[in-house]
Amino acid sequence: MKKKNTGYENYGEMGAGQDNGAQGSTYRAKFLIAALVVLLAVICVAGVFLISGQRTTQKYNSCISADNQYYSAGDYTAAIAEYQKALEVDNGKESAYLNLSYSYVALGDYDSALSIMQEGCKLLDTSKMEDQLAAVQTLINDSSVSLTEEEILILSENVTVENSILDMVAQYSYTNYYHDFGAASDTTSSGDKLTMYYADLGMYVSYYDLDDEVVLASDGSEPIATAKACTVRFEKISTIFGNTEETYAVSYEKLQELLGDVTLYQDEDSGYWYISAEYKNCKLTVQTDENGNITSESVWNQLEPLSRSTEEEIEGGKVSGYILDATTGDGQAASLFVRERGSRTGTILEQLSAASDGSYTIEMEEGQYTVEVSQEGYVTEYADIEIEDGQVVTGENIVISPEVGVDEIRIVLTWGSYPADLDSYAIGTSSEGKSFNINFQNREVSGVGQLDVDDTNGYGPETITITDGGAEFDFSVCDFYRTGLLSSSGAEVKVYLSGETTPYTFTVPSGAGDCEVWEVFSYKDGEITGINSFTYAGGSASK
Repeated sequence: MKKKNTGYENYGEMGAGQDNGAQGSTYRAKFLIAALVVLLAVICVAGVFLISGQRTTQKYNSCISADNQYYSAGDYTAAIAEYQKALEVDNGKESAYLNLSYSYVALGDYDSALSIMQEGCKLLDTSKMEDQLAAVQTLINDSSVSLTEEEILILSENVTVENSILDMVAQYSYTNYYHDFGAASDTTSSGDKLTMYYADLGMYVSYYDLDDEVVLASDGSEPIATAKACTVRFEKISTIFGNTEETYAVSYEKLQELLGDVTLYQDEDSGYWYISAEYKNCKLTVQTDENGNITSESVWNQLEPLSRSTEEEIEGGKVSGYILDATTGDGQAASLFVRERGSRTGTILEQLSAASDGSYTIEMEEGQYTVEVSQEGYVTEYADIEIEDGQVVTGENIVISPEVGVDEIRIVLTWGSYPADLDSYAIGTSSEGKSFNINFQNREVSGVGQLDVDDTNGYGPETITITDGGAEFDFSVCDFYRTGLLSSSGAEVKVYLSGETTPYTFTVPSGAGDCEVWEVFSYKDGEITGINSFTYAGGSASK
């Protein structure tokens, strides 16, 4: 009878003196041991790869985390170095390519931004990578349309410096920023540097301990309440230098006119050009071209308070701002009389004068007050202010209107810091039966009126003067960038009529949600009829 082939026959023959059962048992034991050794080896190799992968991921994430902090703090050179380290660790993730490109763009180095995206897109075919590649190429194409010095001068004619912003940086402590803007939208720390981002103004406020001053709390989690910021920068330089032109530019000559003594220099390490100036108790540094011109809204900028004093010993509080001419937006000298809230004829508690640039500061004990502003040739204006103990509040601008002529109607719009750009529209029919629409795209209609001031950086004034008293029109306010925050903008419209000493006042209704247009009032036969409602307008516009 033929034996069944068990597969152990050869081994049995080698194991002389053992029976077949013992031989099979020994072979199976050795086979299992060998298999276990192989399995353990595979597990070890897999473990090595897993641990190595984890370490690579940890190292990559560490580089990315450090770089994000540098980027948020505006230190793009350091950010670039960290992103490059991340690519060396792992070149298979899109985040390093994208963030490295963003950093180069922030420095204005579009060629390097394009190069890194082209390199990344060869390895990673993702929609984000393709979109950023296209965006950088668009930036390069747009920047290739260079401006002549003459064109830059023309574009700079109506540039203004936002004094309230510089006053804020020069005077505000951490408490003041919290008082005005609430909690920061985001906070990042990089080493011993703490940076707080306020989305409404696109503003990064940084704090770090100085050689002769402790700025951060002992645990480094927040600044000391009375500490001033060490540096402040803005996403858009137009927050500091307002310009209503479609193409943004500020010439070196205009910067000198606005700031006085301006220094142009080249950084030895990066090769980039900058201007530096001391103005309104701040040191201002801005990246420019080699001629000292600013030709982009997104250039790197930085403000530093020149004085570290936080005015801790003031009694009561301070309110400061500017008296502004409604028809020009410029500062205007005037007399100020402070009384108890609601009183226009009672006892004058404080009397002072605004300087030739319109600047004023009221320092009083805590309380609520009414300020009368008067100047020859202007309609007397009244504004309510509140002073709190230990608080320094800037940006309390008061707009005064020149006296209106016969048959004139002047409409003055003011609002808060955000939305940045609200626009006025006067749409109707002239006394001669011709249709008109006065707005930022059509600033003047002959024989009817004009847009005197178009403010694009918050607060206002934005002013329209109608010179055709027989016209009929509706006045409305549009949220240009469609932020949906018009109802919480704090917008106010004042209408001045010939022969009347008190303007009609309309305050934006609250709680309207995602609205775009505030229909304020209509004017017909010399009468103003309030509308004061919201609508949503479709379509798009460009500015």
